[in-house]
Amino acid sequence: MKIIGKDLSLKSSMLFTIFFFILGIISLTLMLTLEQISVALKTILVLILVSSIIISLLCLITVFTSASEPITKKELIIMYLRPSKYYPKKQNIECMICKLEIDKHKMIYTCPYCNSLYHKDHFQQWLNIDTSCPVCNQDFYKYALKTYKKTKN
Repeated sequence: MKIIGKDLSLKSSMLFTIFFFILGIISLTLMLTLEQISVALKTILVLILVSSIIISLLCLITVFTSASEPITKKELIIMYLRPSKYYPKKQNIECMICKLEIDKHKMIYTCPYCNSLYHKDHFQQWLNIDTSCPVCNQDFYKYALKTYKKTKN
C-alpha cells in the first residue's frame, strides 16, 4: 500500500537547481559583459551555461517526479525506526522474532514502545508480514507517521 510522497530529498534537489541556475546566469552575464575575451574562454562559458541549464532541468524533473512517488508503510517505518549498533548491558538478550541471541555490535531495531530488540534483517522481514510489534502489538507505522509529521512542522 502506498502512502505519502517522497519529499525528503526535494530540498536538496531544489538547492542543486538554484545553484546551477545561478551558475548559468553568471556565465551568461560574463559572456555578454566581457567584450575582449578569448575564444577558449567563450567556449568554456558556453559549456558552463549549457551544462548548468541541462543540470537545472534534470534537477527540476527529479523534484517533480519525486513528489509523486509514494512510499510504503514499510519504507516509512524503516526511515523513522533507524537501526543502531547493539551494546549489551546484560548477557543473553535475544531477538524477539527469531529468539536467537543478539551478538555484540550487531545492527538492531528497538521497539519504541516496549524496547524489544530485533535483528535488523529479521525486523525488515517482519514488516512484510505485520507492522506491529510482535511483543506488545503496538503499531510501528503509527509511531513512524507521528515522527514524520513532527519533522514536517
